[in-house]
This record gives sequence, C-alpha cells and structure tokens, in this order.
Amino acid sequence: FIALITFVNTRLSILCTTNGTYRIILNTDRPEFGGFNRIDDNLDYHAIENKLSIYLTNRTALVLERVK
Repeated sequence: FIALITFVNTRLSILCTTNGTYRIILNTDRPEFGGFNRIDDNLDYHAIENKLSIYLTNRTALVLERVK
C-alpha cells in the first residue's frame, strides 16, 4: 500500500492458472466508498499468460471476477 503513487499499466500475477476476461466487481474508488471515481468499472481486463494489466489509483482496492 502506497498512499501517494498511482500505478499505470501495473502487471499483476493472478492467483489462478486461467487466462480469460475479468471485470471489476468491487472498486473502492467509487463515490459511495469515499473515492473519486477515477476507474471505469465497465472495462474488461484480459489475462494473458496469467497476468493482467490494470490502472490502479492510489488508496484504491479492486476485486475482479472472471467472466469468460
């Protein structure tokens, strides 16, 4: 957790061996959680070689689920 830095195109290793399409199901940057709504919840994220590239703003947690 780093409060002052935003990570752009961060590569994360996912915790499974399944490539596919993932979608955000929880975004703490949404206004109802006190966030600034900087992340588009409608984007799909594609896992290739068990890695995702995401935009992760500072002081934000994302939960994604596999949809395809």
